[in-house]
Formats: sequence, C-alpha cells, structure tokens
Amino acid sequence: MASKRSVKPAGKIRNARGLVFQSVIQRVVKQIAKRFQPDKIILFGSYARGCARSESDVDLLVVMRARNEIDQ
Repeated sequence: MASKRSVKPAGKIRNARGLVFQSVIQRVVKQIAKRFQPDKIILFGSYARGCARSESDVDLLVVMRARNEIDQ
C-alpha cells in the first residue's frame, strides 16, 4: 500500500524558466531509494527526453518486487 506521506523539498524547486532543478529530482530519487529500497527508479517523459517545459511534471517509475507472506 502506498504511503500518504509526500516528499516536500525544502526551498525553491524550479529555476527561472520554471523547470524543476536537477538537484531536486536527484534528492527525491535518493529519498525514495532510502525509504523503499526499490529495484529500479526510472525517470521518463519530458525530463528524461530533455524537452521539459515550465508546465511539465517529473515522471518517475518505481519498480519493486511484490511483497507477499513468503517474503516476510
């Protein structure tokens, strides 16, 4: 079940052109990795293609093994 707690970066997250700072994306990825230990975190969409605009969101795919009673 997904956590309802959101990651809130401290300070400014967008540059003068309205794009999310790369350092903010990296910090969020590190926080996800530390908290959930996923197999992969994949950046996709306009930021991955290098064509993000001010209205673009950041698309992250978090890949994890399914948890079941055998894993516990």
